[in-house]
Amino acid sequence: MVRTAWLLALSLIAQPTLSAEIIEKDQNPQRVTADWKTLFNELFAWNIEKNNDPAKSGFETSVLKKQSLYYSPDSFNKTYKEITSHVEVKEKDGSTKLVSKTADQVFNSREEVLSNPANHEKLQSQNLSDISGMSNLSNDAKDLLGALQSQKGQPIQKNYFTTELGQRVMKALKDTVLIVIPGFGSHTIADYTYPELVEAANIYYGRPAVRRINPQTKKYDGDSAPEKFYEPKKEIMFDVLHPLGLEELGYSTGRDVYSANHLAKWIANLPAAYQNKKLILVGYSKGAGIAHNCVANHPEIRKRTRMIVTIAGVVQGAVPAESAIRTILDETKSTNIDQATNWIKGQPEFVSALLNPVLAPLVTVALNAQALPLVKTAMQAFLHTSIGAKVNENLQVYFGDDLRTLTTADQVDETIKGIYDMSNYARIKWNLENMNEKVFNSPIAIFNLSDITNIKDFFLPAPPVNNQKTISPLTIPQVLSEGTIDHRWFSIDNLFLHLTSLMGFQQSKGGLFDTQVAWVDTKSMYLDERPLSENLTPDELKKMRSEILDVYQKNTGKTLPENFGSLPRNSLLPEAKSIDYVDLGEMRATHWSLAFQQVYKPANVEKGKYYEHTFPRQAFLTALVETLSVYALANPTGGK
Repeated sequence: MVRTAWLLALSLIAQPTLSAEIIEKDQNPQRVTADWKTLFNELFAWNIEKNNDPAKSGFETSVLKKQSLYYSPDSFNKTYKEITSHVEVKEKDGSTKLVSKTADQVFNSREEVLSNPANHEKLQSQNLSDISGMSNLSNDAKDLLGALQSQKGQPIQKNYFTTELGQRVMKALKDTVLIVIPGFGSHTIADYTYPELVEAANIYYGRPAVRRINPQTKKYDGDSAPEKFYEPKKEIMFDVLHPLGLEELGYSTGRDVYSANHLAKWIANLPAAYQNKKLILVGYSKGAGIAHNCVANHPEIRKRTRMIVTIAGVVQGAVPAESAIRTILDETKSTNIDQATNWIKGQPEFVSALLNPVLAPLVTVALNAQALPLVKTAMQAFLHTSIGAKVNENLQVYFGDDLRTLTTADQVDETIKGIYDMSNYARIKWNLENMNEKVFNSPIAIFNLSDITNIKDFFLPAPPVNNQKTISPLTIPQVLSEGTIDHRWFSIDNLFLHLTSLMGFQQSKGGLFDTQVAWVDTKSMYLDERPLSENLTPDELKKMRSEILDVYQKNTGKTLPENFGSLPRNSLLPEAKSIDYVDLGEMRATHWSLAFQQVYKPANVEKGKYYEHTFPRQAFLTALVETLSVYALANPTGGK
């Protein structure tokens, strides 16, 4: 979900000890079960302090923590219920009844639970060794935990991997390589997802910070070809790799299995130094489904994969994608997605609209309004007048010259199927068929890390340092005296995300949404007690049962109950000793701010003179790698 986001709009897709109930079912007594969620959040809070320079960020550390941390010591299910549960209302006769919370009440509950000052303060003050389960770690893991504790409050002023602590972490993960799997539309751009982590590894190993595309061939070839770029210049310990472009990622707006096949091929073609490394697959957004498919469908990858980490991942679907697919099926009078895409390919006006970066948001409006005829009107307004050229010219200021568009009806077909892959129906179906020990038959840990957007952040940025003037809302351009936009305080990312996520906030229960994916849908089914009826209609449940009955029984040894839609969804997945499901909790961010410096950058404006997201990615990524390194030492064989 990156710069071609105009197309993504179509998918719009007892004692207060800090002890999280990370795994509610202990699948494997040999695996070390600890409170990994609190460990990550403590390290995140500490790293914000270690990395933040108020003179550069414009935010005091305490403010940046408040703007970035969301944390509850309780399990996901308990936290979700506390936030969204019913409230008692007193009737005139003195009796009480339970009623659903209003959106405002849910918002206030969310802030009370996830921004609780006492919990946040304990994250800062508690020793790592006092976290639940840490006393059960191996000696190596305890030593690393001690090193992390000793570095608390020590600022990081250079490449993390060159520091003493960074070297300890790399040694803990020395047999492992982390591969970033980006999201929807990522094959069209050159920007890294999580650039701070990828670039730090590149520089440490003597590679250029950024792998550049060949402007003549439009490919990553020559010195930028992965087999050349990643050829070791010194001994490879832990490393961070990132596929780029169509050749490596495949058509990233398409089906997950398609991109997963490209990823498996890309891994197989890496230099020999990487071929015996274990894998950590970090799937961002749509990349979560790609990571799961890659492990499920490729035995050689499955044997090597120690961990899948999903960040803001489309794990159980995306509400906007579900809504778009339902609308497409309804408007095209189709019973399945193949039927719908065949109809769309036969409508050149519709395809033309999808191929135009100006018209795509208008197509979205038309779809969400369930008024397809508006597409033709929009096309006439923008394609047959000078307005279209002017809008395109203005959009280039932010989209830049590397904006790519779809070019064929077949790509439209593949994209709609890719959006279908992100729907709740498709992702839940995939989970029921595949999340079992028959498919995932090698030890693996699956970590979920989520974000939730506080809608106020679009309009009320945190106060700056030293009582400077109040920052204007980032979604409203500020005009300088010479008549130009002050790009330092105007975020087209935030404007786009706000406008395209309005329906998603309405459709996600309690508005618990990150501008692209609902909070609850970023968690593994095994960690989620909600019934499937919260996502799917009775007809959809009936259809799904008929489609997966045989595969489900074959892979789980169980019969899917007829009333499966009303049961807790985690009860539908069998015990799997090979899989360790770990919830790392939540962060306060938007879907893009946790992954990118800025997606839409103004053309011809140098870096440092335009707005960049202030979410502390360096701190979050450092905390994540540190948490994974402790886990790896605690479970050296995957816990089996």
